[in-house]
Amino acid sequence: MGIIYKINKSSSSDINRHLEKVDPISNISRRVDISLYSKKIRENAITFEAWDNNILVGLIACYVNNQDTGAFITYVGVVKEYQQQGN
Repeated sequence: MGIIYKINKSSSSDINRHLEKVDPISNISRRVDISLYSKKIRENAITFEAWDNNILVGLIACYVNNQDTGAFITYVGVVKEYQQQGN
């Protein structure tokens, strides 16, 4: 089926699983509580998502508080097995 791209479709548990999967590479758990950060992203961010077989394999999360000042990208991550694919 291949990669499917979506916007704002992930749940906080989808995001949590994704962050836990990339944590060995990114060490994000050293900077944030993954469970709380997942909820914050879901509640406050716009997410751009890459899915494969209902698994969130790529995620960009950004906050847009004011359209005049632009966006703040809070997270970019891709599961290791999907990196350097050239797609």
